[in-house]
Amino acid sequence: MQGNIPDEELDWLRAELAGTDKPTIVCVHQRLDVDVHFLSGNAPEIMDNKAVQKVLEDSGVVIAVFQGHDHENAYTMINGIHYIEFDQLVDEGTEPSWAYVTLDPDARTITIVGEGEQADWELEY
Repeated sequence: MQGNIPDEELDWLRAELAGTDKPTIVCVHQRLDVDVHFLSGNAPEIMDNKAVQKVLEDSGVVIAVFQGHDHENAYTMINGIHYIEFDQLVDEGTEPSWAYVTLDPDARTITIVGEGEQADWELEY
């Protein structure tokens, strides 16, 4: 299923990000880091994902995007921002999965310790 982030929501996000100078993690459901998705007819799930990425990049404060939907334990970095797709919390035929996330602003690290099917990551920003 494809969708988009409306302009008024992008404006809201831009304003929220402009209001902080702290390292920021953005949480979304559908992936922002893929341009081709098999369930979307080989198009992005979020049709304006590039516009959203630009808002995040231009803010200068976003260090990571946590996302789900596909349950793939995926990781990419785009223009200095970590995009992490978490595994499923629950899914038919698998044990429950979750993660503990620690943000250390002094060490400038994000530590993700997974349980169940969830992968571990140690990321620097």
